[in-house]
Amino acid sequence: MGLSYGIIRNVDLDICDEEIKGNLESDLEIVSVRRLKRTTITGEWVESETIRIGCRGSVLLTYVRGYGCSLGRSYKDVIISHPDIDTDKQESTDGGSQQEKDVINTKQRVKRNIKIKKRNKNNMKTESSGDVVREKSDTGMSVDERDDENKGIGDFNAHHSCWSNRSDTRGTQIYDVGLDTGFMTLNNGEYTRIRLKSSPDIIFVSSNIAVKLDWKNLGNEENPQVLFDSLINLINKAENVSIPMIKIPQNPTGKFIRRSYWSPSLSHKVAQRRLALREFRRNPISNNLNVLVKKHSEARSPIYKARAQYWFEFCDSIDEATTSSSMWCQMRWMKGLKTARLSVSEERKFELLCKLAPDYKAGNAHPLNVIAHAPSTFTSENTLNAAHKAQNLRRLAHY
Repeated sequence: MGLSYGIIRNVDLDICDEEIKGNLESDLEIVSVRRLKRTTITGEWVESETIRIGCRGSVLLTYVRGYGCSLGRSYKDVIISHPDIDTDKQESTDGGSQQEKDVINTKQRVKRNIKIKKRNKNNMKTESSGDVVREKSDTGMSVDERDDENKGIGDFNAHHSCWSNRSDTRGTQIYDVGLDTGFMTLNNGEYTRIRLKSSPDIIFVSSNIAVKLDWKNLGNEENPQVLFDSLINLINKAENVSIPMIKIPQNPTGKFIRRSYWSPSLSHKVAQRRLALREFRRNPISNNLNVLVKKHSEARSPIYKARAQYWFEFCDSIDEATTSSSMWCQMRWMKGLKTARLSVSEERKFELLCKLAPDYKAGNAHPLNVIAHAPSTFTSENTLNAAHKAQNLRRLAHY
């Protein structure tokens, strides 16, 4: 007889395969239990929360029973029939409302007893100094089972139906640990964040003070609008330090130099090509595509012809009177290369002017005359060369 296989998801990682096999029951014989592996972002193979069950038979299992629980039995029936769970049930005094409390308490006791039974061997330790039992859960929290007034507040990065709109494995683990240790959540379903409303902050308190406290949303300290002015000031300060100073043109249209071969007819054809491209992006149909291809060819051909004609004229203008410097400048301009222009600060300009035209005596009429006569009060660093004449100095001052 062959084997049939099935999988069970969301099984705790701290439970070994032998323990899983020993606590599972089914109508068919369970031959093997193996935990499957998954790959991480780095490509490593790690244990997953999915196990594969192999049963002897040619058909798949419809369900399996774990720890004596089945789909057809309620939590209350499990408590009465299970030998390892204490049936400490309160007396019903006020009818239906007390019965609902019994059902909730029953569910909590069943989950707590099953959880303690599974982890009693490895994760529980008792201190000799007192009757304090601490459990270290999968989430890394250490909690007390004493009746002290304890609180736990923070973003646990977990979701559960008690405090969020969905549930995941981490949220289920935290919820089970809270039930095992007598902690309750004060969240009432209100949002605790502005944008990520599905990631609330959680507040856990011990059961003896849960009735004394109430949930109140005091807002979110992560709201950037509160410190918006400070944020803008910090950004401006970082920009002034990191971004170098540049010279902003006051009249950019006046400094624009167009190509020598460019004409208004070419600008009109390019404008028609852009208009056809815009229409095709708005409505990408075959008719608009044909118009775009036509306008593109109509604009490209005159541009190529005008550029070739300009090149012929440029080559004809070169003769023996053309200097090499003007030739190279013209070639650089045709290739689109520009000479780098550095932006000089006002302090550097003032310092350069002070070196070129230093202070003069008060009795002289004009500083150029003082520089031309080369007074003896000037030092060698601040004076100009005696070979320069006043005419050259006036020309430099004019620039």
